[in-house]
Amino acid sequence: MSENTIIRRIVRFDETDSTNIRAAAAAENGEPSGTLFTADLQTAGKGRRGRSWVVEKGTSITMSLLLRPAFAADKASQMTLLAAMAITESVQKILHEVCGKDAPACQIKWPNDVLIGDKKICGILTEMHTCPDGSYYVIIGMGINVNTTKFAPQLTGRATSLKIATGKTFDRDRLTELFGESFLRFYRAFEKAGDVSEITADYDRMLVNRNRQVRIEGTQEKLTGTALGISSDGELLVRTQDGTVRAVRSGEVSVRGIYGYV
Repeated sequence: MSENTIIRRIVRFDETDSTNIRAAAAAENGEPSGTLFTADLQTAGKGRRGRSWVVEKGTSITMSLLLRPAFAADKASQMTLLAAMAITESVQKILHEVCGKDAPACQIKWPNDVLIGDKKICGILTEMHTCPDGSYYVIIGMGINVNTTKFAPQLTGRATSLKIATGKTFDRDRLTELFGESFLRFYRAFEKAGDVSEITADYDRMLVNRNRQVRIEGTQEKLTGTALGISSDGELLVRTQDGTVRAVRSGEVSVRGIYGYV
């Protein structure tokens, strides 16, 4: 493997239950950091909040990245932000390679939904596991709709793929290669700073929410305001109607014109 990628080894499955499950089992047996587990078909994949993630065989990228970070475990959850950034950047690169000037924009809906237009192309699920010796490892599970043409009924109108968005077919191995290179760059910046402060400008540039009206739901207090970007801890900074800037750590974010918030 090149020194310019986070991926040190790839374990491929034709079919498996979940690449996150396979990665965790291997990690318990000493699998080193930087191993990527991929599958052409995942039969028991899960997204956030336990949602299922099952698509046509051989059309998507289904992968889980095993990392053994040296930084404090309380920072591990921010790996999800890095994954969203790396996927967005790598998807944008391959869109430009294949579509040239006609490439659509790939953006992030905070914190980690990756979109083309107003539809989602990627799901990310990060899990942290603690070892008996006090160390820990992180598994970042990702599903990217690359050449997918069919979705479950509940995803109709909410999901798309690179192929649906452009009418073209994409090389999944090339996209995986680009992802590994992008992730390493963001990961090194995170390690150096101990947070996302060195890459907030990169994230904000990808952020579809930025300078748009958002509604924060799922918390005890509901907020409406304008998204400004993210903090060094990955919080969404929202200027409310009274001019106060609030840092949002949790809750679902609805953006005007995206996912039905009009």
